[in-house]
Amino acid sequence: RLVAKEYKVKNQPELYAATPPTECMRLLISKAAEKKSNKMIYIDISRAYFYAKSVRPTYVKLPSEDPRSSDPTCCARLLMSMYGTRDAALNWHEEYAETLRQAGYTRGVANPCLFYNAKQDVSVKVHGDDFLAVGDKASTDSLKKVLTDAYKVKCEILGSGDGELSEIRVLNRVVRRTDSGITIEADPRHAEMVIKDLELTT
Repeated sequence: RLVAKEYKVKNQPELYAATPPTECMRLLISKAAEKKSNKMIYIDISRAYFYAKSVRPTYVKLPSEDPRSSDPTCCARLLMSMYGTRDAALNWHEEYAETLRQAGYTRGVANPCLFYNAKQDVSVKVHGDDFLAVGDKASTDSLKKVLTDAYKVKCEILGSGDGELSEIRVLNRVVRRTDSGITIEADPRHAEMVIKDLELTT
C-alpha cells in the first residue's frame, strides 16, 4: 500500500486520535452475555485511511509511475488521507464518526471512540479500523449494512446462528462463546514470546 513518511518536527496535540480503553471490550462482552439472542460483530475496514479526506494541505512526491515524477518542481497535494501522515488517524476517526452519526448513532462523551444507537440498542467500540458491536441480529445486521455501503469490510459474527462463529479474534484477543457464557483470552503470542525469551523451549 502507499505509505507517506511525515516526520514529527513539533508537538501538534490537535492531530491526536483517541483510542478506547481496554475495559470497553469487557463491557461489550458482558452485554453480549446478557441475552442468548445478542450477537457480537467484528468488522475490519480495509485500507481505512484512504476513505478519509485530507484536511491539512499535505504535499507528497509523485510516485515513479507518474511521468511527472522526474520533474523536481512538481509535487502532489493529497485529496485523501495517506498512511504515514500525522493526521491520517484523526481524519479517519472523523470520517467513520460522521457515517455512524448519519445512521443514528450517538458518539460517547467520555470517549469519542464509543457509539450507541438507542433506537436499535446496539453499542459500538472502534479501535482504529476495527469495529466491535453488540446487539440483536437485526441491529448488528443494520450496522454491517451501514459500514458495507460506505467501505470495504471484513466481518465475523460471534453467535450460534447459521454462518456465525463460536470464536473470533478481536485485536489479537480470542473471544469464545460457550454454553456457559463468553470468555476472553489474551493474545496467545505473548505467552509464546515469554517462553522464547526465557529460553524455555526444548
